[in-house]
Amino acid sequence: MTTAGLAIIGLLAVQAGGLFEWPAGWGPLEKSGTILLNGWTLAFWLLALTSDDTALFLSHQAGRLVLASLIVLSRFSAAALLPEALSSLLPDTRTVRGILLASIGSVEGFDLVSRALKRRSRPPAGLSLARMTPLTLMLLTFPALILAGTVLLVLPRARAAGAGPILWHDALFTATSAVCVTGLTVRDTALHFSSFGQNVILGLIQLGGLGIVTFASFFTLLLGDRSDLGHEAAVKDIFSGRSFRQVIHAVIFIVTCTAAIELGGAFLLMDAWHLPDTCPFWERFRYSFFHSVAAFCNAGFSIESDNLGSYARNPAVLTGIAALILLGGIGFPTLQEILMGAIRWIRNRLRRPGVFSPASGSAAALSLQSRLAIRMSLILIAAGALLLFFVEYGRAFSTVPEDRWRFANALFLSISTRTAGFDTVALDRFSDAALFFMILLMFVGASPSSTGGGIKTTTTAVLYASVRAIWKNREEVEISRRSLTRTVVQGAVVILILSALIVTFSSFLLALLHPEFRFIDVLFETTSAFGTVGLSTGITPKLGVMARLLVCLTMLAGRLGPLTIMVAIAKRRKGLRYAYAAEEVAVG
Repeated sequence: MTTAGLAIIGLLAVQAGGLFEWPAGWGPLEKSGTILLNGWTLAFWLLALTSDDTALFLSHQAGRLVLASLIVLSRFSAAALLPEALSSLLPDTRTVRGILLASIGSVEGFDLVSRALKRRSRPPAGLSLARMTPLTLMLLTFPALILAGTVLLVLPRARAAGAGPILWHDALFTATSAVCVTGLTVRDTALHFSSFGQNVILGLIQLGGLGIVTFASFFTLLLGDRSDLGHEAAVKDIFSGRSFRQVIHAVIFIVTCTAAIELGGAFLLMDAWHLPDTCPFWERFRYSFFHSVAAFCNAGFSIESDNLGSYARNPAVLTGIAALILLGGIGFPTLQEILMGAIRWIRNRLRRPGVFSPASGSAAALSLQSRLAIRMSLILIAAGALLLFFVEYGRAFSTVPEDRWRFANALFLSISTRTAGFDTVALDRFSDAALFFMILLMFVGASPSSTGGGIKTTTTAVLYASVRAIWKNREEVEISRRSLTRTVVQGAVVILILSALIVTFSSFLLALLHPEFRFIDVLFETTSAFGTVGLSTGITPKLGVMARLLVCLTMLAGRLGPLTIMVAIAKRRKGLRYAYAAEEVAVG
């Protein structure tokens, strides 16, 4: 990765941020931004025209081709080409330039990262991108992204008019919560952050929700590159041992599915918010898109001061946000299998109308992991909704009139508690029994390969199957007539132990730092941080600096996952070819 390349990307980032936020009359910045756009576009088309095969070059550079075409089109006046009703919906020229510059910086940045990952020559000693697997790179880029977000959030432009300065520990906590898609806040996102600050938080949520490695792999494909065998094996390890071609399809599905769901959710929710009729289209869309991304990425951020408290009787918001949370928390492999199964079922119905085949497109076509994820999610949602409804019927939910709305809010909270962090009722009104049950839901969390946290639903299912096998005195751990490997069972046990240790140790330290808090509130806070949930009983803004740093570390550990950290930092050792003599030890 050359110094010149990093300098160009840094300049593009400054230009993009400047065109979004600096005054319109600041001429030098706008002129230099125009020069960068024109120069980059001219260089791209010159390379295309002077290449041996222009068509092949353009087919391998699809991402840059799209950007270059958009830059050329942006030179024309939209008002002259479109009707007035449509042209008024388009953003202004400065915003378009900022978006294009930011896109170019992202494409070129990911190109440099992918090239560093693909170097075949032996890398120099020391820390080098070429020596890292994508898993190790992810462990390093998450803190780097948090640091970048912290720097952006402390800028004067990030705070709202009339709000006090954003202190470094406030910015660090907010950036960590956004990158780890948690949702815990020490400053009111709606009142203390400007549109620029909220957009930074939105970007951090999106990057943290999908993962840096997923974005890097996607842009490597978009730029027409192919990873080498070492990188291929590392990516294969992250995506549960799939072949490289399956990994390619999975990455494309993740990005396209995310874009489709988030944009669809944003448009469906646009008219559901309590916004004035005079609110411009793009501001209304930004408001809706923020909540759509936060819900799908299972982050509890909201640009409403009371989270979703004012929408406790709004069916559109409750249904839309809950659906986005479920889609983001069920896992991308499960979403892909459901979609492919639905497509196969439709094809079979069209080819042979009137003939019903139970195996085509049904649950039988789903993998064991997907069946466990769906089954456990439904069980946890139903159990959580019923228990919260009956326990808090005359307490927390007494503020919500009518039984149907009380049950709707109990169902919404059951869905949100496991990973998302949105709430419609203040949690300081809940009893200790309900809070403890919510702690259990947050600890379990979402499903594997999703945007949520926790130990995961499938891990819980494997642990239950292991206990059942021991109870029935069976050597094999079985689920749905399938035997689980020893590695899977051991991994589930390791995840449970490490997760419990992290939550216990964090709760112990937080209780020492703030002895004035009730322990149930402390345990709730640390479990919410570890499970990247974002719910709080109200103690988050009262935390001191050291306590905030502790919660940040807990969120980061919960986002990366105990087993992921263990695999990334542990040295791979060859299997031993001997075993010591066995001896019995009394347990229990």
